[in-house]
Amino acid sequence: MPQSPTGRAHSTNQPTNPTQGVLNYVILRPVCTALAFITDIFDLYGEGQINFKKSYVYLATVTSSSQLWALYCLVMLYTAMRTELAPIRPLSKFLCIKAVVFVTFWQAGRWAAGPGPNAGEGIGIAILVYAGVIRHESWTTYDRINVASGIQDFLICIEMFLAALAHAYAFPPRDYMVGHSKGFLANVRYLFDLRDVVDDVGLVVEEHVSSATSAVVTAPQRAVKKAAAGIAKGSKKLFGSGASR
Repeated sequence: MPQSPTGRAHSTNQPTNPTQGVLNYVILRPVCTALAFITDIFDLYGEGQINFKKSYVYLATVTSSSQLWALYCLVMLYTAMRTELAPIRPLSKFLCIKAVVFVTFWQAGRWAAGPGPNAGEGIGIAILVYAGVIRHESWTTYDRINVASGIQDFLICIEMFLAALAHAYAFPPRDYMVGHSKGFLANVRYLFDLRDVVDDVGLVVEEHVSSATSAVVTAPQRAVKKAAAGIAKGSKKLFGSGASR
């Protein structure tokens, strides 16, 4: 079996380049956002609605699948590079960031009770509203939209408090007090420097284009070889049976 960067054997059916898995989300997320914007213009988005005639359900499914694949690739990378990455404690940082970004998205759906200006985004609470778990009760003036919104707001308040404590542990200030700062503007410019992302996306696209081109070039060759093998097999069968008679 092939060896991982740490010398551990891993299965050959696992992706060999986690970068591709991570960048799939980097590419798909803006595309899905653009499609959501376009379909919303034509009133075909249905944000937060479990309505299969709207694009929200399909875009949310694609986004969630892309997120899960990217997370799997990051976990696979950590498993292979655990020893080398140990000094920077990546696991706690990974869990903090991904919990805030992804868990809140999957949980969200605070306005997902139906069409109209109060419709919102999210998955978890949207499903509860759609299934009737969150519903209007006669003893209160709050409808299911208000109840879903209140549940989401309450959960976010609790979760962000816990996330703040977790971030203080995962990102202690002492880790960033080495050396001298280059200044506020230089740090902001570095923050918005996307050249590494552009380079990585370019490499992945180039690799896929090269693979597709190779497949297109070799496809006729394989077809010819397959046809020749079929003709040879048929001829052998035909002449062989004639000789036996």
